Amino acid sequence: MKKFSNILKLLTWNNQSFPIGSYCFSSGLEYAVESKIIKTGTELQCWLNDLLKYGSLHSDALILLEACKLANKKENKKINDLNNFAISLNQSYEKYIENYEQGKSFMKIIEDAWNHSFISKKLVFPIAYALAAVQENINKEDTLICYLHSSLCNLLAAGIKLIPLGQTEGQKIQIELNKYIEIEYKNLLKKSINDIGNCGWVNDIISMKHENQFTRIFRT
Repeated sequence: MKKFSNILKLLTWNNQSFPIGSYCFSSGLEYAVESKIIKTGTELQCWLNDLLKYGSLHSDALILLEACKLANKKENKKINDLNNFAISLNQSYEKYIENYEQGKSFMKIIEDAWNHSFISKKLVFPIAYALAAVQENINKEDTLICYLHSSLCNLLAAGIKLIPLGQTEGQKIQIELNKYIEIEYKNLLKKSINDIGNCGWVNDIISMKHENQFTRIFRT
């Protein structure tokens, strides 16, 4: 365990210099902008808020919280079962690649630089993130907030490039997203894995469409 603040640990993992390749992924945003579903900053803000409240990010957050609980109890078999369940929730091949590749890269760096160990080399990102946090004795509240913030920041950065938007407008959106996170993380802490669900069907379809987009700069 590193002898410095848990907040510094989470900031280090969420920093753009931490090489998990998150800048390569847009979760279908690229196709949404290309097809004019998202044209403005307001539409991007609503899209990201819905992803948090109703879409795949909501499911990932509940997966992360369950992984924290199981890791604290050292229930490795249940963690593997949870990982298989999390994989089954990916509605497209691109969603799976995004989750798997970021988890793989995250674990590689954490093992090499932080001397952590993981029960598998094939954990999806939210589970890998949760297991690293437990090994550093970081509480689930801070872990969840930082995971949600990092995920939305990456997608916002992609949206700013794709639409495109100015940096000032991007910051205004970030402030609103922070308000959403403040509300939603508290709601998520009251839920269990039995509350998992995804109503972000448009985003799921768009991630499938992105697989066949003629020209693209993002992997998903």
